[in-house]
Amino acid sequence: ALAAYEHPLTAVDQSRSAWDTFLKSRDLVTNQLARIEFSDAQQAETSLMQLQKQFLNQLESAHMATNALMVSSDFKQLKATAEQWYELNNQRIGPKQLQSLPDQRVLTQLDMQLGKSLELLVQNSLQVANEQKLLTVDLVKNIRFFANVLLVLSIVLGVALAIGLARSLSKPLKELLAAMRDLARGEGDLTHRLGFKRSDEIGQLSTEVDLFIEKIHAL
Repeated sequence: ALAAYEHPLTAVDQSRSAWDTFLKSRDLVTNQLARIEFSDAQQAETSLMQLQKQFLNQLESAHMATNALMVSSDFKQLKATAEQWYELNNQRIGPKQLQSLPDQRVLTQLDMQLGKSLELLVQNSLQVANEQKLLTVDLVKNIRFFANVLLVLSIVLGVALAIGLARSLSKPLKELLAAMRDLARGEGDLTHRLGFKRSDEIGQLSTEVDLFIEKIHAL
């Protein structure tokens, strides 16, 4: 059950974290562009680069988790789109924004494409997590069923072994008791022997009794 939940939970968690990081990055760019002066352009570029690194790490973790779950997703294209988006926005809010400004139409297209890809990634992760949940529930039910069957079989087998063991002990004991009774209630016929041909303790006891009778007979 733990193994079944490990990858889905990681996929959902990292996908949502990547989505949140992207939203923070977009808000950072929007707030920076809304400023009249860009006195802190270097700091803004540093913050955006940190968010980019965090986003790519979360995206890689989500990729590893979803890949283990056989979820179809073009992570290479998503990563390339994200890197291009961060690079172009670094040009907009970084120290070089006055030297070269990217096309707004390209940025808008990248923004929409990246947002849709991340949203789809989160939805796929949630769907896979739900599927894994159902599979795990069925797995636990099957394990409980087989465990109950094995428990019942173990009880039946234990009872059968106990009965068989009791019979294997009581039957020769009854035979030995009957032979001893015949010997004790007889008319002193010392030529009579028990004659148990067994290799267990009961057979050894019978042999010792026969030896005792034989000595008495010799006397």
